[in-house]
This record gives sequence, C-alpha cells and structure tokens, in this order.
Amino acid sequence: MNEEKFDLRFMGKLDLQQIERATQYQRRTRLGGRLISLSLFFIIMYFLIYNALDNVSDYSQLNLFLLSAGTVLVGGGIGVLAGKMAIRNRLKATFQSTLRKGYVGEYAVNHIGIQIKVKDEYEFFEWKSFMSAHEFEDMFLLVVNKYSYMPIPKSFFRTKEEIDTFKKILSHHVRNFRT
Repeated sequence: MNEEKFDLRFMGKLDLQQIERATQYQRRTRLGGRLISLSLFFIIMYFLIYNALDNVSDYSQLNLFLLSAGTVLVGGGIGVLAGKMAIRNRLKATFQSTLRKGYVGEYAVNHIGIQIKVKDEYEFFEWKSFMSAHEFEDMFLLVVNKYSYMPIPKSFFRTKEEIDTFKKILSHHVRNFRT
C-alpha cells in the first residue's frame, strides 16, 4: 500500500469533543428506529401503569391519566439522562485509555481506500468496508458497521479544495454518501 499513489493526504488529532460530536451524529443517523422503539415502550408502559392503577384505586379517569402519563414521562426522562451520562462516561474512559491519544493521525486517500498512520501503526480500510458516509457541517462520518465509525473533522484539511476532493472521492466510492 505504501507504493500506491495517493490522491489526497491530510492529518489531524481527534479530541474528546470531536469524538462526542461524532457519536451524536452517529446516533442522529440511526434516530428513526430508536424513536419507534421508544414510542412503543412509552405507550406500553402507559397502558400497564394505567391499568394497574385503575384496578387498585378509585381515582377519576383524568387523575389516572395524569398520574400514568407523569410516571412514564418522569421515568423516561430519568432513563434518557442516565443513558446520556453512561455514554459520555464510556466515551471519556475509552478516550483516556486509548494508546493513540495525543498522537496526530496521518490520513492518505486513494481509489482503493483510506490509510491511517498513527505513531508507527498503519490501518487500511477499503472503500467497500464502509456501509455509508455522511457529511455534517464540521466533519465527515464514515460508518464501518452498526457500532463502529470513523470521524474525520473538516479541520484536518488544509484547504476547501481538499474537502471538495474528499467529498468527490466519497461520493464515487462509498455506496451511501449523504451530505
């Protein structure tokens, strides 16, 4: 791979804020399925709580509705906050334990794929190994699989022409490229 001619070279170092933003972008790309499952969860929980309270209490219909809805919303809110905190703590712990932390990555792109050199380690990804790619206002997000992604901030590029070249390469080689 080192003998290949590369169409584009750029470098940069990922920080924790960029990784958090990339994780938010990844969650945003998979939002539809999560909204459907959360909606079903809330509806089922509402009916379970409503029926349980209806059987054991003599509250009016309005009070049962408000109590059930409030319980589901408060529980859901606490669950969402706990989930966000767990994800943030996991990202922070993973980032701090990574051996590559603090090293600048050198990226080389050609028609075969993308090569990343960090310290003395090389990783190569062929274009066919990416499920999709997304362009956001401040970075590109290359999705390897359902759980793994490669964030490439636009700040890694020196010029706007390099960003446009990378965008053309992605649109040509990655099946699902969305801007």
